[in-house]
Amino acid sequence: MLSRALLPALLVSLLAGCASTTEIRARNTEPPSLKPGTVLLAARSPDPAVRRQWEQACAPGLKRAGVTVMMAHQQLPGWYENDNDALQHWADGAGVSQLLVADVTPLFTGPAQHPSDQPWGNHQGHLDDAAVMPSAREYRALRNSPDTTVRTEVQLVMDGKLAWVGDLYTDEANQIAAVARSQCRALGALLR
Repeated sequence: MLSRALLPALLVSLLAGCASTTEIRARNTEPPSLKPGTVLLAARSPDPAVRRQWEQACAPGLKRAGVTVMMAHQQLPGWYENDNDALQHWADGAGVSQLLVADVTPLFTGPAQHPSDQPWGNHQGHLDDAAVMPSAREYRALRNSPDTTVRTEVQLVMDGKLAWVGDLYTDEANQIAAVARSQCRALGALLR
């Protein structure tokens, strides 16, 4: 049985991982309102599990705002491209005129680091100037850090044309699902 002194601390620690806030900064124009109809929601990531997690956590936030959502990981499971051409081609064939594409590739990845003992450009039969990603321990520490700010670029494509680009800055989130929920609540409110 938990003592009464431990219960408040346990609740605070559980809730601390759930709280996240998202600020949206438009890059080019004010965002247009979504038109009635279906939106193809796509998370751009080379990791299919990240795509699926982000889209599944995001969709309910958009649905609560009255948006009909189709998730790209279900329609185009192998999609990962730097552009939206394949998504647009699929959407045209399916009668979907709106795409909401979030680049979630940078979620929870640390900056690339160069080994300090290897000078740049010292080619001795191997690629010395290749960047080295953080170790698993460093990655977990970054991922689990409650003060991490995550930036996600979002593009809204309407009728085959880029209608809006924005950056979502999410604080106090350390899980993909928590980031996606916060971001999509904010997007749903913005794009109504």
